[in-house]
Amino acid sequence: RPVCLKLRTVLKGSTGEIGISINPNAVKFTTNQWTVISKLVDQIYPPHADLIAPLVANPVILNNSEFLAILHRVEAATDFDKKKLKQRGAAIAFDNQVMSVRDGHQTFHDQMEVIYSEPGPEEIGFNTLHMAEALQAIDALEVELHFSDRNSRIRVCAAGDTEESFTTMPYRM
Repeated sequence: RPVCLKLRTVLKGSTGEIGISINPNAVKFTTNQWTVISKLVDQIYPPHADLIAPLVANPVILNNSEFLAILHRVEAATDFDKKKLKQRGAAIAFDNQVMSVRDGHQTFHDQMEVIYSEPGPEEIGFNTLHMAEALQAIDALEVELHFSDRNSRIRVCAAGDTEESFTTMPYRM
């Protein structure tokens, strides 16, 4: 980050070519007027696959467009500050093959039929904006929600296609 900030400063208004050379220990940026050298830090990052929510044996299966419509109604019915993602919470709960959706302020409640194995999963909270973005990106009639408990990440994918998926973090309600 410090090197990027420094480069933004020195590149402002510059024209011409920039030479970039990388070796195992450093990166060097050069023009005919200046040179910036930065040591590279050896860092091990967690594997991407470890950040994706795991699959569960019995996911919740639901209609993509119906759930997306409910999320849009949650947004319309509650007074979300568009700049504050913290306020964009909703929770889902399950009973007798019906999923209930409520907002964090207890002003909105809706239901839809879903498929899951009894007993149903616990109530779990999520960010409505993140969930809606995942649902919009999935081109399928039915989606699966994979999560093990109220504190676990939620994996969202097309029904039957677990390779292409989205993960969202749980939201405390």
